[in-house]
Amino acid sequence: MDTATVEKLEQLFDQDQRAIRDFRSGIISSDELKRLQLEGGKTIRDLIESHGFPFPENATEKAYKAAFLTVLHSPDANLMKKVLLAYESRGDSALRKDQAYLTDKILVFEGKPQLYGTQYKTGTEGSVTFFDTEEPDELDARRIPMGLGTHAEYRDFILDNQREQETA
Repeated sequence: MDTATVEKLEQLFDQDQRAIRDFRSGIISSDELKRLQLEGGKTIRDLIESHGFPFPENATEKAYKAAFLTVLHSPDANLMKKVLLAYESRGDSALRKDQAYLTDKILVFEGKPQLYGTQYKTGTEGSVTFFDTEEPDELDARRIPMGLGTHAEYRDFILDNQREQETA
């Protein structure tokens, strides 16, 4: 992947993270966040069309993460499905965790229970509510092979992160 495209992706990462921070601190509205995420999704869609998805072997780690997070944060389920197919066709065990996040995000968008318990929403008071999960008793058995650890560990991580954001 050429240097200009990698740089564009890295800038997109910074824009995505800034938009999320601004939303969480009340600087921008949910409508503005959605607009920015749709815009980022369009940029990624265009880059995928011209260069393919920037997997780690053909981009920097930051460029890869930028593409992955922009897709994950985009309200465009069709884009997520397209990228998920690219992940599945690779069969790359190193990227299983990201594949699990995409799978869950798509399922939540479709109003279905998630498989890996990665998706949650935060309330106005900072509360965290995880979206429904298929067969909750089997959750950790699905999570661990995907490199996600237990759901209890993830929940504690999310809650700790949420508390840190409230005090920052």
